[in-house]
Amino acid sequence: MRRQSKWNVFVYVAVTILLDAVLGVLYPLPGGIWALLPLMVLNSFSAGAFSETAATVIHYLRADFSPAVVASLLLQILLTGLVAFGVPTISTLFIVYTSTFYAISAVLRTAFETTSLVFEEESQTSKKVYTAFAISRITYFAAVPILVLPLSDVAQGPKILVLVFLFATLVVWSRTDRPLFSYLVGGSDIESEIRVLQALRRRPLSELDLAASLNISAQDCAELAADLIGRHLLSRQEGLIDVRKTYRRVLNRHDQKKRRQRKIERQRAKAAAKKKR
Repeated sequence: MRRQSKWNVFVYVAVTILLDAVLGVLYPLPGGIWALLPLMVLNSFSAGAFSETAATVIHYLRADFSPAVVASLLLQILLTGLVAFGVPTISTLFIVYTSTFYAISAVLRTAFETTSLVFEEESQTSKKVYTAFAISRITYFAAVPILVLPLSDVAQGPKILVLVFLFATLVVWSRTDRPLFSYLVGGSDIESEIRVLQALRRRPLSELDLAASLNISAQDCAELAADLIGRHLLSRQEGLIDVRKTYRRVLNRHDQKKRRQRKIERQRAKAAAKKKR
């Protein structure tokens, strides 16, 4: 894991609070400072979680930069406008005050979806990235009612529509390939998920070989593999279990870059040795 400065949490939280304060002046909420305070608290939680993994995440986004990284960032950041465009009466305030939450979660998810971070770093680092993602997304869900309900110039219908959409989205998110609450708790399930992905780093394995690599029973391995295949993190083909195709492409691209880098370093070393002669 990249070395984190002890000031990281303070800096990220301070910048977030300052940004919220500026937004409170430019786009004042009906409740004034009392309406802004809960959003500041939630944003502080999100920024604080992000600060612990920011250096590592940014490193992998740069190291494995590709069209997939760009597409993921754009897609996830644009999703923050879904509710806003569905309910135009709150669109400006919604986009302004939720963009920080969604930008943080988009960066974190892009890092573990489209880069080699999960495969290259120790499991505790990946676990922190997953947990930070869950915190940023859940605080986003918590911020929306705080933002929408006090608006006096918005009818009850649009407010109810927003909250129903919010609840439905939260339920879907909690059951998808990236279950928010499991990631938030960060227990044995998330550790097992990371261990399986890392065991398949080099090549596909049979179920028995995967069980031996993880040092677990064949039955436990079969249940774990079935869960991850159902969540589209793994695939099974011709009796072998492998990471999904998008991950395999990321790993192949990452390995190619590392081989090119090693080749360049060897050439430089040879050139330096010739000069000394």
